[in-house]
Amino acid sequence: MIHWLPTTDPSALDTLDILANTDPLAQPLAGSFRQYSIERDWRGDSFNVEITYPNVTYPELGCRGTLEPTPPGHAGQAGFIEHITEGTCDDGGTWHLLLDAASLQAGAPAIYKARYVAPDGRYVADGGFR
Repeated sequence: MIHWLPTTDPSALDTLDILANTDPLAQPLAGSFRQYSIERDWRGDSFNVEITYPNVTYPELGCRGTLEPTPPGHAGQAGFIEHITEGTCDDGGTWHLLLDAASLQAGAPAIYKARYVAPDGRYVADGGFR
């Protein structure tokens, strides 16, 4: 359901301009993620991720790779396919980023909610970037 609340408040319009002109990959991003599995009794792990587009690094896991924009219509969402070039992390997963508009309204640095989906779908990892 979409609720539309028209406004003439200049600060609200400024926020919309910021959102429209914000590129999440224009600056390095770093965040902590928690992994969740659909496999029963599988322990979730936490790990750090650093993205300096087009590169992605998992410092504790000893993995690194590159990100490629997903083709239009891929899995119904825009995102990035990850190609691991170093280490034993799963290759071919997908990243999805979502800008948290509340962080912009508060005047704080932009926060991006993110989800990683394993290539075979057996686990996801949720977290955020600053």
